[in-house]
Amino acid sequence: MKTTAQAAIVAAGAAVVLAPVDPQAIRDLNTPEPEPAVVAHYTINGTCWGHDTTTGTEEMLARAHNDGLVVHEWHVTDRDGWPLRITRIVDPSGFDTISVIPA
Repeated sequence: MKTTAQAAIVAAGAAVVLAPVDPQAIRDLNTPEPEPAVVAHYTINGTCWGHDTTTGTEEMLARAHNDGLVVHEWHVTDRDGWPLRITRIVDPSGFDTISVIPA
Protein backbone atom coordinates (compact mmCIF):
# COMPACT_ATOMS: atom_id res chain seq x y z
CA MET A 1 0.00 0.00 0.00
CA LYS A 2 1.35 3.38 -0.91
CA THR A 3 2.04 6.03 1.67
CA THR A 4 -0.55 8.37 0.16
CA ALA A 5 -3.24 5.69 0.44
CA GLN A 6 -2.30 5.04 4.07
CA ALA A 7 -2.41 8.76 4.80
CA ALA A 8 -5.86 9.01 3.21
CA ILE A 9 -7.14 6.12 5.34
CA VAL A 10 -5.73 7.67 8.52
CA ALA A 11 -7.24 11.06 7.63
CA ALA A 12 -10.66 9.50 6.94
CA GLY A 13 -10.52 7.54 10.20
CA ALA A 14 -9.58 10.64 12.17
CA ALA A 15 -12.44 12.56 10.56
CA VAL A 16 -14.92 9.88 11.64
CA VAL A 17 -13.57 9.70 15.20
CA LEU A 18 -13.37 13.47 15.63
CA ALA A 19 -16.74 14.23 14.04
CA PRO A 20 -19.14 15.98 16.41
CA VAL A 21 -21.79 13.73 17.96
CA ASP A 22 -25.31 14.95 18.62
CA PRO A 23 -25.86 14.30 22.35
CA GLN A 24 -29.65 14.36 21.93
CA ALA A 25 -29.62 10.89 20.36
CA ILE A 26 -27.83 9.50 23.42
CA ARG A 27 -30.22 11.31 25.76
CA ASP A 28 -33.16 9.82 23.88
CA LEU A 29 -31.78 6.32 24.43
CA ASN A 30 -31.33 6.94 28.16
CA THR A 31 -34.68 8.67 28.75
CA PRO A 32 -37.36 6.19 29.82
CA GLU A 33 -40.76 6.30 28.19
CA PRO A 34 -43.44 7.79 30.41
CA GLU A 35 -45.68 5.21 32.01
CA PRO A 36 -49.19 5.23 30.58
CA ALA A 37 -51.80 6.52 32.98
CA VAL A 38 -54.03 3.82 34.42
CA VAL A 39 -57.70 4.66 34.75
CA ALA A 40 -59.80 2.83 37.33
CA HIS A 41 -63.49 2.16 36.64
CA TYR A 42 -66.01 1.70 39.47
CA THR A 43 -69.68 0.84 39.75
CA ILE A 44 -72.11 3.12 41.53
CA ASN A 45 -71.59 0.92 44.64
CA GLY A 46 -67.83 1.57 44.66
CA THR A 47 -66.77 -1.83 43.32
CA CYS A 48 -63.80 -1.65 40.94
CA TRP A 49 -64.81 -3.47 37.76
CA GLY A 50 -61.76 -2.79 35.60
CA HIS A 51 -58.83 -0.71 34.46
CA ASP A 52 -58.07 0.97 31.15
CA THR A 53 -55.77 3.51 29.52
CA THR A 54 -56.63 7.17 29.20
CA THR A 55 -57.17 6.72 25.45
CA GLY A 56 -59.55 3.80 25.97
CA THR A 57 -61.50 5.76 28.58
CA GLU A 58 -61.77 8.79 26.29
CA GLU A 59 -63.17 6.51 23.58
CA MET A 60 -65.68 5.06 26.08
CA LEU A 61 -66.78 8.59 27.08
CA ALA A 62 -67.14 9.59 23.42
CA ARG A 63 -69.32 6.52 22.77
CA ALA A 64 -71.46 7.42 25.79
CA HIS A 65 -71.92 10.96 24.47
CA ASN A 66 -72.79 9.60 21.00
CA ASP A 67 -75.31 7.17 22.54
CA GLY A 68 -77.02 10.08 24.28
CA LEU A 69 -76.06 9.05 27.82
CA VAL A 70 -75.57 11.68 30.50
CA VAL A 71 -71.92 12.18 31.48
CA HIS A 72 -71.00 14.12 34.64
CA GLU A 73 -67.45 15.36 35.15
CA TRP A 74 -65.50 16.79 38.08
CA HIS A 75 -61.92 17.98 38.47
CA VAL A 76 -60.38 17.42 41.92
CA THR A 77 -56.97 16.95 43.51
CA ASP A 78 -55.94 13.97 45.59
CA ARG A 79 -54.26 14.11 49.01
CA ASP A 80 -50.82 14.49 47.42
CA GLY A 81 -51.95 17.41 45.27
CA TRP A 82 -52.17 15.49 41.96
CA PRO A 83 -55.06 16.53 39.72
CA LEU A 84 -57.73 13.93 38.97
CA ARG A 85 -60.64 13.91 36.57
CA ILE A 86 -63.70 12.02 37.77
CA THR A 87 -66.38 11.07 35.26
CA ARG A 88 -69.71 9.34 35.74
CA ILE A 89 -71.66 7.82 32.89
CA VAL A 90 -75.29 7.62 33.96
CA ASP A 91 -76.72 4.46 32.45
CA PRO A 92 -80.53 4.10 32.41
CA SER A 93 -80.17 0.39 33.23
CA GLY A 94 -78.62 1.33 36.58
CA PHE A 95 -75.05 0.27 35.75
CA ASP A 96 -73.35 3.65 36.12
CA THR A 97 -69.63 3.84 35.43
CA ILE A 98 -67.44 6.09 37.53
CA SER A 99 -63.91 6.59 36.16
CA VAL A 100 -60.94 8.09 37.98
CA ILE A 101 -58.59 9.56 35.39
CA PRO A 102 -55.15 10.91 36.40
CA ALA A 103 -54.75 14.32 34.76
